[in-house]
Order: sequence, then C-alpha cells, then structure tokens
Amino acid sequence: ILLEPIGRNTAPAIALAALISLLEHKDPLLLVLSSDNKITNKEIFQDCIKDGLTFAQKGNLVTFGIEPSSADTGLGYIESQNIISTENKSSKIKKFIEKPTQEIANKLIKDKHFTWNSGIFLFKASSVIKELNKFQPNIIDICQKSLKKDRKDFYFRRIDAEAFKKCPNISIDHAVMENTDLGIVIALNAGWNDLGSWKSVWEDSKLDE
Repeated sequence: ILLEPIGRNTAPAIALAALISLLEHKDPLLLVLSSDNKITNKEIFQDCIKDGLTFAQKGNLVTFGIEPSSADTGLGYIESQNIISTENKSSKIKKFIEKPTQEIANKLIKDKHFTWNSGIFLFKASSVIKELNKFQPNIIDICQKSLKKDRKDFYFRRIDAEAFKKCPNISIDHAVMENTDLGIVIALNAGWNDLGSWKSVWEDSKLDE
C-alpha cells in the first residue's frame, strides 16, 4: 500500500503504482478505480473489464464511458469516434471534455458520441509509463526519486514528501488521455454512480419522510 504524503491528483498516483508494479512483477495490467464510484451490477462490470483486457494487452489505454442520464456539469465527458452501445462496445477516443458549463453539457447530452467519464482505467504498467514519459516526463522523474527515498512502515510504503511535493498536480486525463492516440473507450452500463458530492450521496440514498 503506497501512501502519498500530499495529494497530487491521479497522474502521479498512477505513475507511482506503475513504477512499483514493474519492480515487483513482469509488466502487469493495472485496473485504476476511484474510491467514490458505486457499481450495482457486478457481473456486467466484470464483463466490461474482460472486454477491455484485449485492448490493454495490445498497449492501448482503456477507459470506460457511461451513457449520460442528465446534462451533468460535475462530470467529465468522453467523445468517441464511433457511437458506443451494448452492441458496439468500444471505440477510439476522439477527445476529453473536463466538467463543462451547463450550456455545453446541454449540447453534449444530445450527441450519442459523448459518454460520461467514469474515471476507471485499464492498461499495462509499461504502456502508461511510456505515455507519461512522452507527455509529462517530469512526473516519472520525480516519482522515481520519491520511491528511492521511501520508507517502509509495516504493510505501507511512505513516499518521500520532499521529493514528491515537486510533482505537478494533474489528472491522468489532462496528463495523458487528452494527448495520447492509444485511448479506447468501452461502454459501461453496470449501474455506475459517482458519489463524489453530497448531492450524489443524497440522490443515491433511500430517503425517509
């Protein structure tokens, strides 16, 4: 279990995990999951992950798109080259749009090429490091230095704070996914919900009087 001394968003966190995994395993696949995601249909979710394995094994960076149910401004959007659905499950990614204005969100929900960005990713450790080295090489450099000075504490590895604080605060979406030509999006219709705000927790709860 890697412990970050400070938050630097998802790109450095994924870089740390990928670097460590390559030291301990032979180029494993990494499944990146957000702790505030809720999945209600486990079987469909597992099938979607299996669909992504083929692309990930070939070196693609796979993410999972949710069919929008509203013009939500609190979520990012993915534009796919082809419309994805239960029948056509995957497509190359055209672009990412981070948390749009209400006016833009109202337009995006009318276009079937757009899905919500689930924040779930699947890729080989070497693939994401290669793309990080291409677009954000300083992240890899700083993370490597942070790991060299880390401290083992029971089951934990405490990342060196002095080195890690120099890392840019950037998401994997901005650092890599918006720039790479290896992105693939797969339709995920497994009862997904992002419980990242009190509003979403309220809407997901069973309410009394």
